[in-house]
Amino acid sequence: MEAPELLLLFSDSGPATVRVKLRGDQGRIGDRAMEPTEIAALVTPDGRGFHRYLQVDGYAVKVIRYEVDPQQSRLTVVGELVPHERESAARA
Repeated sequence: MEAPELLLLFSDSGPATVRVKLRGDQGRIGDRAMEPTEIAALVTPDGRGFHRYLQVDGYAVKVIRYEVDPQQSRLTVVGELVPHERESAARA
């Protein structure tokens, strides 16, 4: 299965925030609103794990970790860009 597009996993409405931080000097993707229950979208379709790769604005991102901050109502996806030639190999 291809890596899901992060921007389609969350509604862009709700009291919580999802943020993508890329390792090193790769930058950060703009914040997006979400409903807290939407965190379940990070679970793979078979229910046996979490997505290890995501697409973000068409870029393949390898997920290093997910961070949940209940005080700030924020989910942070920490990852790194996958080199272009490996994008087609990114798997969920």
